[in-house]
Amino acid sequence: MSDAQQSILNPDIRLVEAGPGAGKTRAIVRRFIESSERSCRGVAFLSFTNAAVSEATARCAETPDVVRAPNFIGTFDRFIHRYLVTPAVIRETGKQPRYVDSWNDISDSRGMTPKIRHKDVNGTGLLLANFRIDANGDVSYPVDAPRVDESYVASLKKEAISPRDLLWKAKGQISGLVRSGIYDSDQSRLKALQLLHDGRSEWLRQRLAHRFEEVIIDEFQDCSSLDHRLIAGLKSIGIRIIAVADPDQAIYEFRHASPEAYALYRSQLTAMEVVHLVDNYRSSAAICMLVSSLRTIGDGQIVSKRPIDAKVRCAERIHVVSGDSLDARLKFDELSTDLGIARSERIALSATRKGAAILAGRDTIEAAGKHCSSQILQGLAILSESRVAEVRKEAISQIEDIILSTFKFPDEPGCKTKQARLEIAGLTPGDLRGIVGVLLSESRGWTSPSAAIESIRDVISTELARGCIGIKPTKARFKDIEGAAWNRWKRSSGSVFDLSALAAAHTYAVKGKEYDAVLLDIEESPKGGRPHVLDLWRSGETHEAVRVLYVGASRARRLLVLATSPRHFSTLRKILEDANIPTDYDEAGMLALSL
Repeated sequence: MSDAQQSILNPDIRLVEAGPGAGKTRAIVRRFIESSERSCRGVAFLSFTNAAVSEATARCAETPDVVRAPNFIGTFDRFIHRYLVTPAVIRETGKQPRYVDSWNDISDSRGMTPKIRHKDVNGTGLLLANFRIDANGDVSYPVDAPRVDESYVASLKKEAISPRDLLWKAKGQISGLVRSGIYDSDQSRLKALQLLHDGRSEWLRQRLAHRFEEVIIDEFQDCSSLDHRLIAGLKSIGIRIIAVADPDQAIYEFRHASPEAYALYRSQLTAMEVVHLVDNYRSSAAICMLVSSLRTIGDGQIVSKRPIDAKVRCAERIHVVSGDSLDARLKFDELSTDLGIARSERIALSATRKGAAILAGRDTIEAAGKHCSSQILQGLAILSESRVAEVRKEAISQIEDIILSTFKFPDEPGCKTKQARLEIAGLTPGDLRGIVGVLLSESRGWTSPSAAIESIRDVISTELARGCIGIKPTKARFKDIEGAAWNRWKRSSGSVFDLSALAAAHTYAVKGKEYDAVLLDIEESPKGGRPHVLDLWRSGETHEAVRVLYVGASRARRLLVLATSPRHFSTLRKILEDANIPTDYDEAGMLALSL
């Protein structure tokens, strides 16, 4: 281990602030092993995901005794369940409590998840899981209603009723579930907090203090304000807390992670109690420079210590592609192939699932525009460039739906499903699939939007003439092809790459993972009323949107390509130039070098 990693073994250390790729897991597992071997009591290693727990357990394979009692390796939730809530509830009620992550994980006899409704307003109701009770017993509901609740919130509003008018009802339902022995994540934490301060639970606190000398908490930046109060309670009974965090990876504010609580915790420690790991053994120098520019909480510049290997080349510069998603994928494929990066080591990342899918080439047909002809062209473009079975299957199904909807079906309940419509029209699934094949074959000769439209009208009217019912006028149904859809089709029809084979994920799903090549999406428009992520990056302001970008960029080992629209190109270029980050810019196919 490096000198910085070795310093983590110092018993006086209370916080390890580690940047990405710093080898912190190796170092803190070594701390766990040595503390376990040295202590007369137990040591606990806690994290917030089962994957992190499994990784830590695997790294203890050569010292299997350390994972046995009195030590503990597990999630934060499992720790408070096993050592606080369960023994207390069994003593109080004689029954084993039931734990769920969320109230959405339980259902009534009809299979319905718990919801809150107003007696005078019909509708689906508000999910109970979207209400929260804090440590003071106060119930709250989000200012911005979650999407799943929006319809019912609108119904309430029509009657001059607010979700706040239902807080008392939510509190009663949650209290009833707890009385029945069911605890969600928040309620188990509130129960544990009560036990750490209730005079009647001295027996439990003494037992816990006698069991554990030290608790190591990984991914500490993901702790909520309530978690911090629990940790303070553990410290108050004499348990030594070792926190391990990269505060710039705090991207779970929607789960109530609290960067402010972390900053307060860090401010209460002395410099001698904190270790900073800034050496990065994962990523190239250029990637480390860009990631450093995104840091707004952690201290120090991230320094690349990636071993030099002539057989495993890294891109010496960041790459920016200005254009649409296909422009970005083509350049990313070219650069990845030149570096010899396997397709299994490439990924497209975005802050949202939809953004990642579009960036990876899994465009939806609806995204092509409002005209049916444009949507058919989009589907055919996907079929032309993709060899991924699930992508092709979805595109075929969507084209079939457009074709089938050309029939004049009666407005009756019995003809809503695809199978029912086929029977009414007198066609088989094979007939419909055959029409898609004819369109794909004919499309190879299309040289202009007008030629494509005429061909689509002709094929569909001819093929559907075999049906048992009439069809809508094809001239009115299949109108002009929109420019973006035609350009998308032209490029895909000439593509020699299977670009839709690119893996895709939203950034929240890849935290803790790494890839040789990352194609990273720069958002087109910000969510809600916040500033654009580039404006936040440029200002140096701490915001979850910047931290999500930080996590995405830091997943890359050898190649990082930023995909942006022309609208944001100049802003992004200015940020990178001001930070002196070596970057190649590809604007509308014209490569410019930044010194």
